[in-house]
Amino acid sequence: MKQMQLRPFHPDDAKTILSWCKDRQAFRLWSADRYKDFPAQPEDMMEQYNGDNMYPFTATVGSRGTVL
Repeated sequence: MKQMQLRPFHPDDAKTILSWCKDRQAFRLWSADRYKDFPAQPEDMMEQYNGDNMYPFTATVGSRGTVL
């Protein structure tokens, strides 16, 4: 059985994560209006994570660390 694990967020995760929201409504529900434009770009996600109190993680599964 594959187990989910958390690891520190890597900048290259942003493209994969942002690709999950296929329409504006899903994007707004997921992002809670943190992003100005749809679709958001990886650079937009990185700006969100530049704060002092931000410790982003990415959920992965399997030995290859596939991003959930």
